[in-house]
Amino acid sequence: MKRPHWPTAVCLSFGLLAAVTGVAAADLFAGSSWSLLSPGGAAVLRTAPGQVLQVTVHHPLKAYYQIELTHDVAAVLPAGATVRYHFLARSPTRNPIHAVIEKRTSPYTHLFDKAITLTPAWKDYTFTTRIPSAYGPRGLAARLQVGQQAGIIEFKSISMTKG
Repeated sequence: MKRPHWPTAVCLSFGLLAAVTGVAAADLFAGSSWSLLSPGGAAVLRTAPGQVLQVTVHHPLKAYYQIELTHDVAAVLPAGATVRYHFLARSPTRNPIHAVIEKRTSPYTHLFDKAITLTPAWKDYTFTTRIPSAYGPRGLAARLQVGQQAGIIEFKSISMTKG
């Protein structure tokens, strides 16, 4: 399946590791933006106050993964590296999502896929996974797949760090 590229939204960084450890971990998303893939305008993205990415899904799709926030991982990741995927999220409509790390191009092999049903209150999500084989620049992508149900989904403080 070919994934089209739509205009970019905003890149949010996260400094919790620096606050806790005193050492800043490099955010693998720094310096670039998240994009919303939304065939036929099934969903829209806006930046709400407080650097919140708000996705409104108007028309869910059977292939829910076709509506997603996506971000390429520009860094080279060696085999055996560990990555930490973190974000805060909520949904007043209690939408389900999938947090995914996968090969950026076909066949989109998942390294990580976690199904979550969001709640109306902000909740902190952190996932760690080991990279099984080396990936070059832009070899992996992080996704937040949101197309299962109509409603509103909000994200903030999205980051990925290595180590």
